[in-house]
Amino acid sequence: MTGPATPGTIHRTHPARSTRLPGTSDSQPVGPSETRSVGPLALRSYYFFFFAVVGCSIPFINLFFEKTLHFSGKQIGSITAVRLMMAVVVPPIWGILSDKLRGPRFLMAIGLGTSAVALILFGAVALYWQALLLMGIFAFFNTPVFPLIDSVTFGYLTKHPRTTYGRIRCAGSVGFIFASICMWLILSKTTNLRVAFYVAAASSVVALSLVSKLPAVKVKPRRFIAKRAVRLFLQRDLLILGLCGFIGRAAMEGYYSFFSNYLHGQGFDDRLIGLVWALGPIAETPFIFYSERLIGALGIRGVYGLGLAAIVVRLFILSLQPSAAIILMSQALHALTLGALLVGGLIYVDGRTPDDLRASAQSIFAASMLGAGGVVGSLMAGAFVDAVGVPAMMRFHSLIAAAAFIVFVLFFRPRPPLERE
Repeated sequence: MTGPATPGTIHRTHPARSTRLPGTSDSQPVGPSETRSVGPLALRSYYFFFFAVVGCSIPFINLFFEKTLHFSGKQIGSITAVRLMMAVVVPPIWGILSDKLRGPRFLMAIGLGTSAVALILFGAVALYWQALLLMGIFAFFNTPVFPLIDSVTFGYLTKHPRTTYGRIRCAGSVGFIFASICMWLILSKTTNLRVAFYVAAASSVVALSLVSKLPAVKVKPRRFIAKRAVRLFLQRDLLILGLCGFIGRAAMEGYYSFFSNYLHGQGFDDRLIGLVWALGPIAETPFIFYSERLIGALGIRGVYGLGLAAIVVRLFILSLQPSAAIILMSQALHALTLGALLVGGLIYVDGRTPDDLRASAQSIFAASMLGAGGVVGSLMAGAFVDAVGVPAMMRFHSLIAAAAFIVFVLFFRPRPPLERE
């Protein structure tokens, strides 16, 4: 990224940028103006339906395991851990393969198609080992898709800086909200939670149909991509960012894994649980939309620090088992607990990453934060839920987040973004 920059500030103005796509030769010119107008629409549509899959499945899957299949907290935690373990191992491999192939769209199509089949098969699951195996298959093909679409988006933005990542990515939050409303309407007619998987599969198929319309962002192939990508994250700023993201996500995984079960225990109707979840994306949408401006104003240190502090406050409030009104109001903190950490982290990583490492870097960051942190958090949460219950588990996880906040404040020192040609 060109132009003067203070540490932690992301600039999206590129007055001297070339008219070629990153990594392409002079024989591969940027598409016509209609391509520039279609690009954001295709990306937003994709994010919408991809996160509709999440909105249909995540709020209900662990509730389905508990209420319909009668799994224990440890069993639910271990199934969630399998999904998140794949988020550790698979995205970096797929990201590196995407960089080698000089384009991620083929891999994304495979991932979405297989995910749709796996979601349909979830409707026939009856035993713990079946759920464990199917979750592993689903996660192997689904978890790498998110960092790949982010790499496409950031690659597109390097040539079209008039829009921003936040303005495109917020369509995903809208998709989650839309899916939650649809599930509320559907569950008003039936109590069968298996229907959530079928709606999620349909959304995955729609997202698959949009892959061919995504911008074709390519990079130059270079050797030793894996080694260079790992070495990039050994730099102090990215190492601390990734470590604190890991710890913060581990703390928040208690919420992600057991919030629906928590709401059920607090007397919420199952039909309303999806709508309660939707309050989080509603709060995060404006934050994500203006994320670049907020990072420009507060710096990545301020935004990321606020995100970690919000996790501490949010989990502690829930651990007190407050009134329904306070639980609903606490969902507003989702703007920081997800938006500040994930979106802020992705923007910062993109600014510190060479063009040819974009998919690899995004995948490694997602693997360390969403994957590894989630695995540790889900296993801890499952054990605590069986031993002391969900509220006490959330209080313990708030202490974990407090440790991450202290480490970040004491040791993180941001660096300016790279200069790009």
